[in-house]
Amino acid sequence: HVEDASGVEITDNIVRDTLGMAVVLIDVQESLISNNISERNFHGIWVSGSSHNNVIRDNTIRDQSGVGIALSLSHETEILENSVTGNRMIGIELLGSSRNVVRGNRIVNNKGVGINLEESANENIIVANVIEGNQHGIWLLASHDNMIRENAIRGQSLNGIELNSSGNSQLTLNEISSNTTALRMA
Repeated sequence: HVEDASGVEITDNIVRDTLGMAVVLIDVQESLISNNISERNFHGIWVSGSSHNNVIRDNTIRDQSGVGIALSLSHETEILENSVTGNRMIGIELLGSSRNVVRGNRIVNNKGVGINLEESANENIIVANVIEGNQHGIWLLASHDNMIRENAIRGQSLNGIELNSSGNSQLTLNEISSNTTALRMA
């Protein structure tokens, strides 16, 4: 748990079998979370409380009982090249978090949503991710002006992409295949 700090590096750790969160950052800026393994915790990586300009890269997050990686009210953070698999709820979640980049992640076999944006998660870029075998691939709820581009969204049990009360987003050059429904707008 790191709070009110900047320039923190959390690297090369293994966190298993905790009842809480493996890594928690609150009001943290310009920090790096990389090359960590999180297995069988409640949440993997949780960044909140006006944190910004952080990088979450090259982590292995698997089999959490909740969410793999979450940003809550956090901005201008990069989530890059992580493996996020087998979580019971959501792979990657952005709640009220804007101007973030989610790129090059492998998000596979999460029980709920691969990538979830809600509560005014606006102006985010979701690009070049592999999203397979989740219930929903990408879900936007009350989130606007996002770019969803060049993702491979395959084999979801329900929707490849769902936009629910979300507008002005760009969906371009995505491969959406073998989902029950490719694109749902509500």
